Amino acid sequence: MPVRPDDRLHLVGEVMSLTPSKSKPQGIALVKWTMLNQNGEEVYTFTPIAIVPRRG
Repeated sequence: MPVRPDDRLHLVGEVMSLTPSKSKPQGIALVKWTMLNQNGEEVYTFTPIAIVPRRG
């Protein structure tokens, strides 16, 4: 869906999975990002894989 000037956008992030590393002090997070316009319509979805530090 196209985004137009003056649209109001809202970004929502949802953690889909967390996988700890067995050998390193980090893990892999799969996060789904969804951007909605002022009408609640999805205009963008992105699901990157992130390497994140773990707590001790």
